[in-house]
Amino acid sequence: MPADDKPPARRAILVLGMHRSGTSAITRVLSLLGADLPTELLEPVPGVNETGFWESARLVSIHDRMLAAAGSAWDDPREFPATFFQTPTGASFRDEILRVLEEDFSESSLFVIKDPRICRFVPFWTGILQSFGSEPLPLLLNRNPLEIAASLARRDGFESSKSLILWLRHVLDMERATRELQRTFMDYEGLLQDWQSAVEGASEDLGLAWPRSLDEVSGEVESFLSPSLRHHSSSASDMNADPEVGPWVREAFEALLQ
Repeated sequence: MPADDKPPARRAILVLGMHRSGTSAITRVLSLLGADLPTELLEPVPGVNETGFWESARLVSIHDRMLAAAGSAWDDPREFPATFFQTPTGASFRDEILRVLEEDFSESSLFVIKDPRICRFVPFWTGILQSFGSEPLPLLLNRNPLEIAASLARRDGFESSKSLILWLRHVLDMERATRELQRTFMDYEGLLQDWQSAVEGASEDLGLAWPRSLDEVSGEVESFLSPSLRHHSSSASDMNADPEVGPWVREAFEALLQ
């Protein structure tokens, strides 16, 4: 194999998806397959995510401070101002994130990063990962937006209309920002129904060989992906019948499925 064709020494799976879309579930599955997790994880929250979030507590804190510094928040449906990253304040957050990556993944050849907030500023993150010497490999997770709205109504008391526009903002931003990258799409329903096919498809799309075989992790994954992970269920017909679901939401959901 010519030197230029060698795979990169370090690869980063960037799990992207709206809050409550199953990003925690797929991140845990990826870690069982051998992708390294951050060292300091968010603690599980009873009644919200009992099995864990599997994301870096330090990165979530940085992202929340960064959003606030830009006059935004995780539930702000407006586009994040890209010019923010050209300011000294924006650059300081970049340096903070690079320090976390160095501390957590300097010895990793394959690791996974997950925080739904990243959907709002994917180019910022892919640039950081490239500066860290790693190839960003986005995994875009899709879930029925009515299920997400029901989950956010339970957790945060959000109106369905707010949750649906938040979903649209997150998925459109993440799709547009990853078009030039090697990426994969996954459906939460498909992950729960046939996780092996889901991760095999991701492996093929991303050009990855999982460090641990599917047979090796089968028991752990199937024990983790229990029916209790899913608190809300909605169908395509439910979406079509719901007057809160506008045509843009329906079209985006169908496009992601395809």
